[in-house]
Amino acid sequence: IIVTIAIKGDATIMLESADRKHQLAMELKEKSAYMLSGMVRNSCTHGVLADEASSGRESLNLRFGLHGRTPEDPREDEVLQYWRDDKV
Repeated sequence: IIVTIAIKGDATIMLESADRKHQLAMELKEKSAYMLSGMVRNSCTHGVLADEASSGRESLNLRFGLHGRTPEDPREDEVLQYWRDDKV
C-alpha cells in the first residue's frame, strides 16, 4: 500500500497500466490524500506531477509492504531484517 497526503500544493496523479493500454490522471488537491494498493501499486507505472500554478509542493508518502514479497525483490532482505522469523 502507498498512501500520499498532499500537505501543500495541488498535483496530478498519473497512472499507466503495464501494457500501456490504459492511462488515468486524477487531481490531488492540497490537504487531500490517496492510496494505491494491489495491482495498481505493483503493476502500474505511477507518479505525481506538481501543478504549474502551485508555489511548491509538499507531501507525506507512506509505503507499506513489499512488491509481491519474492526472493527476487531486492528489498526483501532489507525489510525482513527488522522482523523476527516467527512473525513473517
